[in-house]
Amino acid sequence: MTRSALVESVMNLLEFLRIHGGLLLPIRKLDAYREKTQALLEKARQPGELLYVAIMGGTGVGKSTLINALAGSEISRPSDKRPFTDRAVVYRHKEAPRELEGMSHLVRDPDAVHDRDVVKDLALLDLPDFDSTEQNNRRTVLQIIPDMDCIIWVTSPEKYADAAFYELVKQTSIHRDNFTFVFNKADELLGAGNSDLQGKLKELMGDLAFRLKDEAGVDQPRIFCISASNEFQGVDSEPLLKKEFQRFRDFLMKRRDAKEISSVKTVNLIEEMQRLLAEIGASIQPDEKAALLRRIEESQAKSKEQEKSPSPPRSQEQEKALSDTLYTILINQDASIWPVALALRALNLGRPGAAAGQLESVFQKTADAVGKDKRLELEKTAARMDAELLLGFQDSGISQGLEGSHLLVTEAAEQAFNMLLQGVDYRRKYLTGQFSRWRRLWQKFVLFLPVPILIAKLTGYPRIEWWMDHPSLAGALKLVLALLTSLFSADGLAGLVALLIFEVLLTFYMAARRRKKLQRQAANIAHAAVSYLQESLDSAIRKVEAQRRERLELVRGGIDRWKSLTEGFGV
Repeated sequence: MTRSALVESVMNLLEFLRIHGGLLLPIRKLDAYREKTQALLEKARQPGELLYVAIMGGTGVGKSTLINALAGSEISRPSDKRPFTDRAVVYRHKEAPRELEGMSHLVRDPDAVHDRDVVKDLALLDLPDFDSTEQNNRRTVLQIIPDMDCIIWVTSPEKYADAAFYELVKQTSIHRDNFTFVFNKADELLGAGNSDLQGKLKELMGDLAFRLKDEAGVDQPRIFCISASNEFQGVDSEPLLKKEFQRFRDFLMKRRDAKEISSVKTVNLIEEMQRLLAEIGASIQPDEKAALLRRIEESQAKSKEQEKSPSPPRSQEQEKALSDTLYTILINQDASIWPVALALRALNLGRPGAAAGQLESVFQKTADAVGKDKRLELEKTAARMDAELLLGFQDSGISQGLEGSHLLVTEAAEQAFNMLLQGVDYRRKYLTGQFSRWRRLWQKFVLFLPVPILIAKLTGYPRIEWWMDHPSLAGALKLVLALLTSLFSADGLAGLVALLIFEVLLTFYMAARRRKKLQRQAANIAHAAVSYLQESLDSAIRKVEAQRRERLELVRGGIDRWKSLTEGFGV
């Protein structure tokens, strides 16, 4: 396992502890496990084993361009070698250690530090041109390469036949498996009128391989044919060259991974990760918890089957008491004219029912009666599931955040009572609002309608018809005089008594109709509130079950996640 893969595994463990740790682990141990994991992550994020790569070649073969192409940015510049052309230039990431104290006299100081993460794990050493006339250059090259992990010999179409190149390869005393040969500037072959690039490359690569074997003693050399310039500049080059450069990059990374895997530091970190996983696994006991989940699910299925029964009927008596209370409130709010309102209250005398101010207490009694069986079912469901969770996951935080049955029942009752108040408020606005004005006008019209009839009867229809044909003030006075004369006669007094009786009967009729309408509205509001309460309690039961099932699903997901985390660590 490489250091980067280990970092990813430790980060996954931290994420596991954040999401599932509170469900699967004792709360008292969770913080300690998080601290240990965070400390391990910081160690794993430290720079790992660098792969020290020596890049060497003759003048003008494109070593600097190759370094820039590998980094994907210009980290190598011509000024890096000045004024010490006989020393190597070290290109390393700013977070990577140097670790070249033994050859400090052979490399330039300071190093060329960069921030390119793509080559973070590579220390690239640009060695002096070995074909220079300076003898110090060749001595520097021969002294540095024995300590390198990988030797990259860079050549080009105009340089690959140089005898000095093969002579130096032959003089090196390190194992030839560390040699890699890069044939750079292969794109220039296309500019030479060669339409068959692949054929030309095969010819040159064959010649290069033959010379390496014949003149330098390298059997089966590892050769990559690339164009570092095109790769660095992002120019669309021949697909073959682009593929070869990718193969070259992958080769270096594989060598780097191989070195890191064999690193003592990495091995120690992996062992520390294994110990931490074993310690956490002993606290989780995933197999035991998985078996416990199955038992809980089976227990819930049996309990659900046994509890199947028809819903109890709603308490009609309590709903009627709530309706009577609402009726009292509506009567007090009704804006009928005073005779109808007086008759309405007279009809309501002796009627049983709570006072308007006792609406909340009456509703609570209704809620207790209506939700008695549902409350018991809810509390039983929550208690059974909570007991199973706490029994199986002692000391963990699995029950934290779960709403209790009492809280849900109270919430359901409050929601239903708020709905009841909204219904009462809506009715109150209807009884006293704009529409009530039309109602009062209609009531006045109906009660006043018999009066003109009595006046016409006492005055006499012939007199009225004569006055309508000959209207005058004197005629009007005669009509009034005739009405007053008739009013105090026997017929007039009998008419007044009949009118009074009729008006009383009509008033009580209108009040009775009004009472029935108010009773119907009060019953509708009470029925809607009780129905909503019933639905809220059913929803609360489903919510309790859903919360517990969701918590169990999180536990199951945590166990599965734990198993995937421990794969590859032998835990």
